[in-house]
Amino acid sequence: MAAGKTLIAYETSGGATEEAAKKIADTLRSKYRLEVDLVDLKEQKVADLAQYQNVIIGGGVRVGKAYEKALKFLENNFANKKIAFFVSSAEAETPANYEKAKVKFVEDTLSKYPNINAVAIEAFGGHVKMIGKTITDNTDFSRVEAWAEELGKNSPNKEVGTKACALLCPVCCVEYVEVEFDFELDGVILHNVKALRCPSCKEERFTSEQCEVVTKRISDKVNYQRSNEGT
Repeated sequence: MAAGKTLIAYETSGGATEEAAKKIADTLRSKYRLEVDLVDLKEQKVADLAQYQNVIIGGGVRVGKAYEKALKFLENNFANKKIAFFVSSAEAETPANYEKAKVKFVEDTLSKYPNINAVAIEAFGGHVKMIGKTITDNTDFSRVEAWAEELGKNSPNKEVGTKACALLCPVCCVEYVEVEFDFELDGVILHNVKALRCPSCKEERFTSEQCEVVTKRISDKVNYQRSNEGT
């Protein structure tokens, strides 16, 4: 993947492809600091494809082929862009079937689009639903995350260590800022506790170093209170 903006365009029905797309987006944002846009092709149109250097296309499978809107999107001109393609299919249910599903639904599909030279392809598991109820679910999002990490490792914005990754909100793709506040855990109150906060969604989190400091402060305070109780 290149360093510019990344588009993940997908078509989903049972929800597995959407879940996979979101997992890919979260991984690329949080671990590799890539700017990622998600587009559900059933609900939205891509207004300006030119702004993206990386395009990841995903679709579910019905009656032996990928969904129509995903296939239609493959007809775009992707000159000078890095393209990846994945499908979600119940046939990719076990390790023995991963490769078969990839050949059947991904490689065979892309063979009809000779102008696309994908940098990565994969077939993930999916849902089977009847009358609105899931009767089969063989999704494995650890595989999805591992695939996304391979995409990220091939981008110029490689992972730059735990601290840098922790400074980026995975939801908003906005850098955290350090804040101080009062913190309470199991009745123990600490003042001036340092943590990270996303300026956009206000989510707070601790880095591993901050967590160690808080844990030690709580332990020290509990031990101090116990020692005073014994005197």
